[in-house]
Amino acid sequence: MNRIGIIGVGAIGGTLAISLHRAGHRPHLAVRRPFGHLVGRLGDVEVSFDALALWRSPAQASPVDVLFVATKAHQTVSASAWLSAASSPDTVVVVVQNGVEQETRVQRFVDGALVLPGIIDIPAGRRGPGEIDLRRRGRLSLPTGAAGERVAALFSADDPWLSVVTDAQLETVRWRKLCVNVISGAVPTLTDRPAAVFRDPAVRDLCRQLIAEVVLVAAAEGINLPSDVAETVIAGFVAAPPHTLNSMLRDRRAGRPLESDARHGAVVRIGRRHGLPTPYNHFAQVMLEAINPETTSS
Repeated sequence: MNRIGIIGVGAIGGTLAISLHRAGHRPHLAVRRPFGHLVGRLGDVEVSFDALALWRSPAQASPVDVLFVATKAHQTVSASAWLSAASSPDTVVVVVQNGVEQETRVQRFVDGALVLPGIIDIPAGRRGPGEIDLRRRGRLSLPTGAAGERVAALFSADDPWLSVVTDAQLETVRWRKLCVNVISGAVPTLTDRPAAVFRDPAVRDLCRQLIAEVVLVAAAEGINLPSDVAETVIAGFVAAPPHTLNSMLRDRRAGRPLESDARHGAVVRIGRRHGLPTPYNHFAQVMLEAINPETTSS
């Protein structure tokens, strides 16, 4: 039996924990506020797990075989003590975060462990500590190779909560998700409007410009995204229920720090490395940082 740890037991980490429990594992959950049960709801189906294995502080953690990092990207540094305590050179660390810099972001905290990016597509929400709502089955994509296959094998292939696969085109998956990220957070957050904002034609034109910069930078990195990626991504948001709230907008309304650097900052940084201008993503990053309590309070 593999020893498994999860750092960041919100909507994403909670879904991972539920799927691992359903597969017969008992992952260790790093939590600052302990909870006594893990409950998941998918449609009319509810599952619940008790007798959880909790790490209440980094001092209680010890190295595991597989460690999932499901914090927000900007929370990585604050989770560094957990990362160090729960990893060793023999650990496989799966970073289930937004952006395209997962390995760089985490590697310095994990004592020579092998770091894999995990690209997740999952419409999950956290009702309360240990309580997760899922609107449909999610998908976690991992790199091909022995380590990715080992992680994927931890999950049940027929799990209705989460499909876990290895994908030879993971870089395309990763950059396509960044196309989603650059509009999903900034547009609702800067307008303080739910998904209905994407039904405005002028807003959709702005979204095309944000995504076009991602496509340009991805191509400079050797990743060619589909020519219709902007239209398919935007169509998904137009079709979403109009009152849907993105996680970044929920964070803004709650006064929590915003995840702008891993999304827009990455586009600007990598674009600059290739001599490519990215004015739309630069504007989004500057404006999000201007309302970010983490930066405005300093």
